[in-house]
Amino acid sequence: MALRYPDIDSHIVLEAVGMAYDMQVNDTGASLAAAINHQVSEGNSLAIYIPAVKFVIDASLHVLTHPEVAVTIPPNVRRRARLGVAVATDFMSMGVELDLFRELHTNSPILSQLPLSESQEHGFRDRGALISLGTSPFVDTKFISGGAARLLRREAIEPTQTADIIGQSTGLLAWAGIDKLYASLAYHTFGKVYLHTKHIQLETTETGVQVAFNENAKRQLATFYSEGSGCSFGRIPAGSNETDTPLVSYWKQLVNYLIQPDAVVA
Repeated sequence: MALRYPDIDSHIVLEAVGMAYDMQVNDTGASLAAAINHQVSEGNSLAIYIPAVKFVIDASLHVLTHPEVAVTIPPNVRRRARLGVAVATDFMSMGVELDLFRELHTNSPILSQLPLSESQEHGFRDRGALISLGTSPFVDTKFISGGAARLLRREAIEPTQTADIIGQSTGLLAWAGIDKLYASLAYHTFGKVYLHTKHIQLETTETGVQVAFNENAKRQLATFYSEGSGCSFGRIPAGSNETDTPLVSYWKQLVNYLIQPDAVVA
């Protein structure tokens, strides 16, 4: 069991798979399961694969932040994102090949209560669709956080504070709500590699400085939304705090991985 990145030892990969699998099987988040079921009943069939995506991101971040691996990864944001996508792709492919996600659904006391349609059963073997779901958090976070980092650098914010400020700026996750059918046009409008700084601004809130879309950008973003569009993570509440979602917690972890104090945003 190995990844394509040559500096990642197989024992780290095995450790990551075991950790991520156990986390999902032993997750007692009944509210999350209920929310997933609600989303599926509303027509968002992809929500059933959120545990698989969580598995992939947990495993990927475990590998990428492992001390033996982390020291080999340069601070260039684009390269870090590209590596994240490659590792997530390998873990998703591995999960499909070993039928881990269907097994995960069966073995989890919570997830096993969720009904599966025939098409959803087939979806556990749809490598291309699952890879797209599993890698999009890395792609979206790179795009948004890279632009935010450029703005903070222009405003002379201390580099050691950059990741924390972006991680708290959860309003930027509005980007994750765009309909993927309009993705090409959205990138053409907002930026090719990173979110263009003309669309965002600094705001001072009760909790400190945050980066936020300006009013014109919010109006533009709304034109790319459609009913049920965007990342499933962003629409499913987790726990008692309805403003928190699986995407919010991973957003902060992904930002911390991508945006280093000496980040190169090129």
